[in-house]
Amino acid sequence: MTPLTVAPDATWLMSAYDEYPPRSSVVLLAAGYAWEAVRTPQDLGLATAERLLADRDDRTLLGPVLHSRRSECLYWLIRPGSTADYPHGCQHLGVGNWIAAPCDRALHPDTVRWLHLPEPGILTSAAWLAAALHDTRHPTAGRDQMTHSDDAALIEAAQAPILPLDAHRPEKVSPLLWAEYVEIMSAAPYGKVTPAGAARLEVIYSQAPEILAAGRDLDFTPRRFR
Repeated sequence: MTPLTVAPDATWLMSAYDEYPPRSSVVLLAAGYAWEAVRTPQDLGLATAERLLADRDDRTLLGPVLHSRRSECLYWLIRPGSTADYPHGCQHLGVGNWIAAPCDRALHPDTVRWLHLPEPGILTSAAWLAAALHDTRHPTAGRDQMTHSDDAALIEAAQAPILPLDAHRPEKVSPLLWAEYVEIMSAAPYGKVTPAGAARLEVIYSQAPEILAAGRDLDFTPRRFR
C-alpha cells in the first residue's frame, strides 16, 4: 500500500472552522460539520486499509483515510450523524475535534499523509467501517466459504448494535450491504439523505434488487433499532 506522495486537493473537506497554524505544513480540519472521523490505532488501521484498498469493490465505498505517523494512528472520514460500535482503542470524533492534514504546500509530508482521497463527496459508512475493523481484529478462517447465515451470526456476535433490522434482511443480501442500506435510509425520515447517499442507494438497488421490496414497509426511525 503506497501513500499519496503529493498532497492532493482536499478543499472539499474544508470548512469555515478549520485552523491554519503559522509556518506549518499542515491544516487543522474541523470534524463534525461536513464529515466526522474515526481514529484507529496504527496497526489495526493499516491492516484494515490495506485489505479494503486491495479490493476493487471495497475501494469504491471508502472515503478519505489519513495516516499520522507522529501520533501512530489513522483517521477515517465518515458521514456526519453516523453511529456504530467500533473495536476497543478506536474513537469517534465530532464537533470540537480537529485532525491535522497536509496543506497544499506540503508536497512530501513526513508526519501526516493521505492514504486514500476519493472523489469529492465520498465518505465512508460508519457501520461498514466498524464491521471492517472488527473483521480485521477478529479474522475468521475460510470466511469466503461461509454462508450468508454464518456471516450474519458472526457479525451479530461481534457487533450486534451496528446491524439493525437484521430480521428483515433478505437471505442473499450481505450483512455489510444491509447495514449500509439501513444507515442511509435512517436519514430519510429527517430529509438528510445527501446526493451521494441517494446515488449510493441506486447502486445498492442495482446490486441487490430484493432490498427494495424488503425495505418498502420498514420504519427506519432510530427508535426501532434499540
